[in-house]
Amino acid sequence: MAPRSKLCYAVHAWVPGIDRIGPALESDPYTVAATTLVMVTTETGAPTRLTPEQRAAWAPFVDDPLRFRHRR
Repeated sequence: MAPRSKLCYAVHAWVPGIDRIGPALESDPYTVAATTLVMVTTETGAPTRLTPEQRAAWAPFVDDPLRFRHRR
């Protein structure tokens, strides 16, 4: 099985003066979503695992995964 990461996110209305990336906003989101990402090597297109440096770069954004009412 290919190495995968699930990216969960919420989409909110734009608010002037609020950073687009950062902690969760207090307002209700328009939607929440989850996307499965597969990292690949550029040269071969083969799946690859994240390096420790890449994991460290993503660490500030890692939180509990979203829970949906219905999953297929």
